[in-house]
Amino acid sequence: MNKYDVLEITGKCVGSNDLYELHKTLKVMREKALKYEEQSKQVQAE
Repeated sequence: MNKYDVLEITGKCVGSNDLYELHKTLKVMREKALKYEEQSKQVQAE
């Protein structure tokens, strides 16, 4: 089972619109986490 199988199964269970919303949300959360990580590194460096 590869990641595309998992996505397809999840898409069938959840619905593709919800899957898309989840993907967008995760993407935003990841970007926020990366920004936060960089900020904390800068604070530690000072």
